[in-house]
Amino acid sequence: MGASISNVNTDTRLKLGSRESKSKDTVYQASADGVVEAFSDVSELSLLGQTDGSNPPTTYCMKQQPRYANDKAGLSMLVLVGDYWKVTIAFAAGTPTVNWIPFETETIEP
Repeated sequence: MGASISNVNTDTRLKLGSRESKSKDTVYQASADGVVEAFSDVSELSLLGQTDGSNPPTTYCMKQQPRYANDKAGLSMLVLVGDYWKVTIAFAAGTPTVNWIPFETETIEP
């Protein structure tokens, strides 16, 4: 059950939903407000995150490039409900771990 931050009222609160495994170089549309996390075990692999209302997204909102030869990259970015997002790589071959974590609401018991 996805949620939008704007739909929270005094009887509900936001929480993070379960991680959903996703793939690099694939465009996804957010069914709820949420967070994308991506990380790599490959040295020198740069991660790029894009999100906006276009399909495919054209706005780069996050880039993580390792500073030193043995560094590994990781990024997180917020995505709005209805927007599109994707994670791509640069400068090295590899398959990063990409997860989608939607926000959910739960009822606050009195």
